[in-house]
Amino acid sequence: MNDEPTEGDVAAEAALRQLRRRYDDLRADYEALLRRIAELEERAAGAEEAVPATPSFGIFEQLLAPLVSLRDEYLDALEGLQRLVGGIDDLLPGRLKAQRPSAGVSSSRIQVDVRGRGPRELLEFRERIAALEGVAAVSIHAIDPERAVLVVELA
Repeated sequence: MNDEPTEGDVAAEAALRQLRRRYDDLRADYEALLRRIAELEERAAGAEEAVPATPSFGIFEQLLAPLVSLRDEYLDALEGLQRLVGGIDDLLPGRLKAQRPSAGVSSSRIQVDVRGRGPRELLEFRERIAALEGVAAVSIHAIDPERAVLVVELA
């Protein structure tokens, strides 16, 4: 038997050494980033303690302004969604009675999962489905900001 390494073995070992070096470099970068984050967190904690009781609009407020704005946008969106769900709840009892087929008329229901870029787009899609020929009714089973589950009743 020949105990000398083959050309494939040598290439594999070289590749393994190169991967090991890359891993060690990445690990060192990761640890340096962790140390830097810890330093920044300590600075931020110290800055929060140093903020006066009646701060002027300084750097701290400028840093917080985008976050406050984002929070306000989320609150507005939540309020709109809650109104939407409340409106749907108000409509459902009356619409469910109207959706029942009359005697002798059969219908089938299908569930449609829809993705969109917001409640408005999802509701517009629901309206387009409701306007199609052969569709008796479309109700919203579930909705969130990016998807909805529609129940489509076919005539």
